[in-house]
Amino acid sequence: MNPIRMKCKLIFNIFSILLIMGSFSCKNKKKNDPHWTSYTIANGLVCNKVYSIAIDTKGTKWFGTNAGVSEFDGARWIGTQYNQCNRC
Repeated sequence: MNPIRMKCKLIFNIFSILLIMGSFSCKNKKKNDPHWTSYTIANGLVCNKVYSIAIDTKGTKWFGTNAGVSEFDGARWIGTQYNQCNRC
């Protein structure tokens, strides 16, 4: 077998194994796991569909959604809605 093809196959197999292992670890997370917190529009998110998350130098978390941006400082939410989200 061609050495390049063997390398590609090996890389593909390793990637596949890691992907499968990662999906099992995500599925086994418990809903009440103290290390994970779920937030929704009931908590202050502008929309439930979050596409990006960023943390600034002050530790404030920013959530980019379909409908706008939500800011969470650990205690309170500030939402800036720029679009009506029909699928939140």
